[in-house]
Amino acid sequence: MYKISVEAMNFPTGTIPISNRILFSKSKLAWAAITTGKPNKAALKRHSGFSMHEVKFRWNMFLSALNFSRSDQQLESSVLFNDMDPSEKGGINYFLGMGFAKLAAQELLDVPWLAHYSWYKKTGAIAWSPSRSTADLVGQQAGTNNWIVLESKGRNSGHYADALEKAVKQAKQNYFVNGQPCTLHIGSVLYRYGLGKTLKMILEDPLPTDDAPTLKLEADREFWREYYSTPFDLLNQQNESRDRFKIEMGFEMKIAEPAERLFRNLDEGAKPFKASLEELRLWTRGRRERAQSEPLDNWNGDGIIIQAS
Repeated sequence: MYKISVEAMNFPTGTIPISNRILFSKSKLAWAAITTGKPNKAALKRHSGFSMHEVKFRWNMFLSALNFSRSDQQLESSVLFNDMDPSEKGGINYFLGMGFAKLAAQELLDVPWLAHYSWYKKTGAIAWSPSRSTADLVGQQAGTNNWIVLESKGRNSGHYADALEKAVKQAKQNYFVNGQPCTLHIGSVLYRYGLGKTLKMILEDPLPTDDAPTLKLEADREFWREYYSTPFDLLNQQNESRDRFKIEMGFEMKIAEPAERLFRNLDEGAKPFKASLEELRLWTRGRRERAQSEPLDNWNGDGIIIQAS
């Protein structure tokens, strides 16, 4: 198991655990890396299939940029990452920041379905200005109708204040999902500290600004379709040749039956779709109670398990 220290600021009482760290395996980190990030062209345009190279690219970035060999189980920048050009580090930090943000969202806030903002159908009038940008990620809390919005950043040094200020500014707009205001508006920064460039996170939940633009999103079938399309494409590739898939991708995967039924019912009528969505939510809500027989390190709240080699 590995660990990362987390500082949480301005969250409502009882929202986030008192513990100031997250414990996780390499498999859990692989899940976070693969199920979030900048959507690829296939996901956005709903073309059939996806690029396995893009998925390998995401996970290999984590493997190449991080040193997993410390005796204290903390992660630090790899020698390869430290020798990179600053612009290269910036690109990798973008993906690392979102991967660790997804890990924190599930492990601290019970939000397994955290996906890129671009996956949501925009509805209603959105007031834009050239200097304003939106948060990266929007997600639903397990077992509830609560939604959160999260902007993630990554920095190569311990100087995170400016990045956190920018992240908070992007997150504190008035986001609505399915007509309901988001309950948390989180700015997140993954940064390094000390001579060993040890990874650490800071999260802040500011109140939204009354005079900020209102952004209305709809989490309809397309959200669930896009969220699960890549994992199911991966599963189909694995079923064709499990040994080859494991060698090429560096991991194996499974998908829980409730998630499979939801995916199968995305093109069905309203009744089977809503029933399967509720079944998945109930499965997710009971996940922690089943921890003795189904370790939390295995099944994630979205029903996807990635087992890294």
